[in-house]
Amino acid sequence: MKNVTTIAIFGLVLVIIVNFYFVLVDFRAIKPITHGGKIMEVLAFLGYLALLPFFVKFHRRGLFK
Repeated sequence: MKNVTTIAIFGLVLVIIVNFYFVLVDFRAIKPITHGGKIMEVLAFLGYLALLPFFVKFHRRGLFK
């Protein structure tokens, strides 16, 4: 379970970094088809995917009931 937590924290950091990128660097791009836009979208998606096991873990422990 330690591994799942590490992956989830990494995913959270990834999501935060990507969100800051969109806010600070490319705030006007609602559809970001810039040079790095697609890469950042994929990274954001991977970050959210990495967070899923974290929520499943807490749900099994009963914190979201």
